[in-house]
Amino acid sequence: MSDEEEDGRKILTKEMLDAWKADILKYRSLKSLRQLLTAFRASSNLDDEKSGEKRTYTTESPELFNQLVVASLKFTPMVLMHHIPYKELPDGRFKPPAQVPKTEKISRLVASFLSSIAKLMTTLSDADTQVLALNETSKLIPYVSGQRRAVKNYLKMSLELWSNGEDEVRLAAYMALRRLGASSDTSLLDMVLKASYLTMVRGASTSNDHTMPSLNLMKNTASELYCMNQGASYQHAFSYIRQLAFHLRGAMKVATSSDALRQVYNWQFVHCVDFWCMVLAKASAEDATVFGKKKKGKSTEESELKPLIFPLVQVALGAIKLGPGIRHYPLHLHLIRSLLHLVRHTKTYIPLAPYILPILTAPLSPSTKFLPSKEKLKPLDLSVSIHVPAGYMKTRILAESIVDEASFLLAEWSESLQGSIAFPELMLPVTVTLKRSVRRSKGGKNAMHVKTLVERIEEGCRWVESKRANVRFAPGDGKEVEAWEGGIDVADSPVARWVKVQRKARAVREEMKRKAATGEGEMLDDEESAEDEPMDEDDEGDDDGDDSDGDD
Repeated sequence: MSDEEEDGRKILTKEMLDAWKADILKYRSLKSLRQLLTAFRASSNLDDEKSGEKRTYTTESPELFNQLVVASLKFTPMVLMHHIPYKELPDGRFKPPAQVPKTEKISRLVASFLSSIAKLMTTLSDADTQVLALNETSKLIPYVSGQRRAVKNYLKMSLELWSNGEDEVRLAAYMALRRLGASSDTSLLDMVLKASYLTMVRGASTSNDHTMPSLNLMKNTASELYCMNQGASYQHAFSYIRQLAFHLRGAMKVATSSDALRQVYNWQFVHCVDFWCMVLAKASAEDATVFGKKKKGKSTEESELKPLIFPLVQVALGAIKLGPGIRHYPLHLHLIRSLLHLVRHTKTYIPLAPYILPILTAPLSPSTKFLPSKEKLKPLDLSVSIHVPAGYMKTRILAESIVDEASFLLAEWSESLQGSIAFPELMLPVTVTLKRSVRRSKGGKNAMHVKTLVERIEEGCRWVESKRANVRFAPGDGKEVEAWEGGIDVADSPVARWVKVQRKARAVREEMKRKAATGEGEMLDDEESAEDEPMDEDDEGDDDGDDSDGDD
């Protein structure tokens, strides 16, 4: 077969590809790399047909094209680092290579290659190839950091994969975004922060069992991006938290309007509050990092984002007070859960009891009747709900779900205060309110659940009282109080032990729910065992019963 087609294009052969690869490995040849990337661009059929640009190579074998793609991805960073290395700064950032005559030519070559990769990624469905492309192309970012068009195209490609790819692709895209934000040019980090937040918000318009894991992954990774440089992140965080406050203020002005209420009571608002709680919690945590490295002297340094805790808490609490009805309890619980995450990691006292107690005591009130549902309903999953469905209103299923979730959140809040020397005094209004509600209720499962919570809290109060019985300093002696609280092992407290048991039980339920939703470990195992070990009908039925018991 001839190596030339009628239109003048060369047919790429394995011998040609092997020769380029050998030349690159032996001499780090820029000429061979240029030929390799030219063949990649042409063989990918990515050129704009309307531009009239002629493609110099074509590839007829899919296997050879895959080898061409892999070679282009792996050899390009290798050759460029040999000829024009860039500098890694001590804080984890990078400095673009020095501007020499060769740099401009290489930058154009890399920009063209990244453009081809970005277009190719829209047609690829193989996760391994996508991960390889992201990992290798992220090494080329220093060579195009000064070309805004190339950077924006690469950022757009990474965000698309970060928001819609498989989990391993999402993580690779996150690392590419992190690499892009690690430039010594902070304007690139600003682009990454703004684009990642807006992408996350657009994907948070709806939440269900299928989308929640991907949303949580996006929020976790985006919060890591915002902790790379707290000084640069402050302006973004301030602006977006203020935007949430504007939405809340607009809804409060016309609180009777359902349209105004929907501006706040929606999934996007809930996820935004949760995201900023995660950002502030990670920025203030003891093991906070900057550009991937642990901050020195964190015990004495204050997070640059800490001043934003107060306005964020005010926004969240204001949203809870906006709609106090039972229908909105799931949304309230979501916001409270986000604030609890902030409490645990920032050691900030947030008075959440006044917002949890009305939710917890509502099902116990004799004036509110929760009746059995007229039709069989599934258990209500509050983790993927922000409003109570109409069919669940005033049903026992709703009451049990609310009591279970609200009591757990109150227990977690109590656990966060268990190390305080004033724990008995802080918990006194809580125990009094709960005891009154249990006494006025008609008993039942929910009342017993709340009664158990009260008993654990009272045990925690007695535990703190025994610990502080011999103290000789006054409550106003801040240093002594802080030293005493620092020496308390909260993990050994009654409330902490009870919460630990509850967390394990909830984790088991979540795992069972996940397996039920995906069908994991059921039909496939049965089919495989039936193929491997043929059995009689009676034996097969017994074996199926054993498998189901084991899954449970």
